[in-house]
Amino acid sequence: MGGCALLLQNWAWYRLSCVAPDAPSAWIFPLAQRFNYGGLNFSKVLHNDIEGYRNTIDHMMVQEFRWRPYLRFQHEVPEQEINTWAACTYLHYYHIVEKHHADRVALQFGFHQQILQPPEDMTLYHEIDMRRGIDDNWSVVWKDEIQHWNERQNYIL
Repeated sequence: MGGCALLLQNWAWYRLSCVAPDAPSAWIFPLAQRFNYGGLNFSKVLHNDIEGYRNTIDHMMVQEFRWRPYLRFQHEVPEQEINTWAACTYLHYYHIVEKHHADRVALQFGFHQQILQPPEDMTLYHEIDMRRGIDDNWSVVWKDEIQHWNERQNYIL
């Protein structure tokens, strides 16, 4: 698994303890690596049960969702990056680009939700295929999205 699926899995595992395995390590950088090492314990996690996952998430209490899961690592994160989790910006993984829509989940967890614009159409981004463009310089191809990321402090909720 890689790219967007890895980002989504880590997003869920850090915020929804009901779907995450127990991991032996509390802090590994980059944080996505925490779940890539051996020793994960899946005994408390549902297996191949989509209805079970939906039911578990649907019945979560507000306090069971970790809005700021990285606070426990606050001493490791530069102060100017503490609020990056709440930035509506692009996430990059070489040729893969995804929009982080931090503004679209507040209502589900009992918070005030602004009236939102339709989400950005990501079709163009999802059509990228590594069978072609293997020699592309992704920092040039995605220069606007990288610039948006570099200005992420301007897009924090």
